[in-house]
Amino acid sequence: MSERSSRLKGLLLIPMVALLSFGTLCAEWTHAQPSRIVVNGVVTGTGGVSKGLARIELNGQGQFVVMSDSAGRFVIRDVMPGRYQVTVRQGGNFQTLLVDVGASRLDLKVNW
Repeated sequence: MSERSSRLKGLLLIPMVALLSFGTLCAEWTHAQPSRIVVNGVVTGTGGVSKGLARIELNGQGQFVVMSDSAGRFVIRDVMPGRYQVTVRQGGNFQTLLVDVGASRLDLKVNW
C-alpha cells in the first residue's frame, strides 16, 4: 500500500470516528433526560364534592394553567416529574398545596 493511500484512509477515518462519537453522545444525552408525563386528576372539596370550572396552576419545573371540567376533572400535558406548588382557584376561594408529581395521577382536595 502506498504512503498516499495510507494517508487518505487515515483522513477518511477521522471524520467517521468523530461522527460515531457524536452519535453516542447524543444517544446518552437523550436517555439522561427525564420523560415528560401527562397528569390527570380531579379537584374535590369538603364532603367529596367535585370542583368544576376550577383554575389549577402548577408551578415548579415549568408553569401550567388549566381549568377543570364541570365534574372537576383536569389534564395537564408535557409535565416534568418533580416538586410543584399547585394553586386551585374557584370563585373567591383558593388553596395552595405542595405536591410531588411523578405519576400520571394527581387528585387535589381543597378545604371548601
